[in-house]
Amino acid sequence: MIDWKLLFSAHFWFSLQWNPLQPRTAILMVVFFVILIVLGIAMHLAPRYRKQQIDAPLAHALQRGGSVCATTGVFGLFFTFTAYEQAGILSARFWFLALLILFLGWGGWELWRAHILVPAEREAASMRERFMKYFPKGKRK
Repeated sequence: MIDWKLLFSAHFWFSLQWNPLQPRTAILMVVFFVILIVLGIAMHLAPRYRKQQIDAPLAHALQRGGSVCATTGVFGLFFTFTAYEQAGILSARFWFLALLILFLGWGGWELWRAHILVPAEREAASMRERFMKYFPKGKRK
C-alpha cells in the first residue's frame, strides 16, 4: 500500500539516500512518458495533415502544446532511466518534482495562450481582413 503522507514530505523528495526504483514503477513511468512523447508528436504533426480544418493560430497553439508534452516526455524518460540505474545525483527524486513543476508551468502557460490569445488573434485577423478590403490591391504581374 502506498503511504500518501510520504509523498508530501520534503524528506522524500530532497533526500540523497533514496530507495531504488522498483521495476514495476519504472515500467509504469516509461509507459507514461512514452505516451507523453507520442501525444506531443501527434499534436505537433496534426496541423500539417489537417490544414483545412485547423486555422493558423490554433495550429501554432497545438504545435507549442506538442513541444511541452514531447520535451517533458524525453526528460522524464531520461530521469527514469537514471533512477532505475541509480546514477548518482541524476537519479534523485527532486528531478521528477522539477519536471512536474516544469510541465505544469509551461503547460499552463500554453493553455492560457490557447484560450486567451488564440481567440484574440482570430479576431484581429478578421478585423484586419475587413479593414484591408477597402484598400486597393497591388498590381499583379
